[in-house]
Amino acid sequence: MELIPIEKLMERTENRYEAVMVAARRARQINRRKEEELSEESGKREKATVRALRELMEGIIDFKYEKREKRK
Repeated sequence: MELIPIEKLMERTENRYEAVMVAARRARQINRRKEEELSEESGKREKATVRALRELMEGIIDFKYEKREKRK
């Protein structure tokens, strides 16, 4: 399993929670679209969660959150 340094993820997001939420959403998209590509280095299929974290770390994923009004 590939290790993704949390420090690199924190450069792209404000906190760990945000990194997890963005990566989880992307992993679901990958699984839904069945974008299972072979890794050129190892010849094994890269897992969706690892791919999503790598994409986030490399800046491939672009995301933004809409601010919601607080309930009273």
